[in-house]
Amino acid sequence: MDKIILIGFRCTGKTTIGKKLAEVLNWKFLDLDVEIQKKTGKTIKEMVEEKGWDYFRKLEKEEMKKLKNIKNAVIALGGGSVIHQEEMEKLLNGSLVIWLYSSPEVILERIRKDEKTALQRPPLK
Repeated sequence: MDKIILIGFRCTGKTTIGKKLAEVLNWKFLDLDVEIQKKTGKTIKEMVEEKGWDYFRKLEKEEMKKLKNIKNAVIALGGGSVIHQEEMEKLLNGSLVIWLYSSPEVILERIRKDEKTALQRPPLK
């Protein structure tokens, strides 16, 4: 195992748990959504509002391809990353996958409390 992949719906704790896990393992932590935002200089909300979800998913797929060669890392994938089946299969090979789950009530509460999420992420359609 050369990396740990965290998957789950938004606000299930992928970033929070991922950072702590990476610290304990002395590995790097990567958040796919953050990597995409760094590359484009825009928030997910801005990308989706300007060019649509298909554009964002295309960028997400491109960035996922780069992650397969990274070692000694904890990687938080975006909630929709699992739709990219081919990239998921390549990325998961040799990785430990952890699916984080929270009840819909907890997720809704976290979304409402997290101003950053509200400002940066458009509603899913």
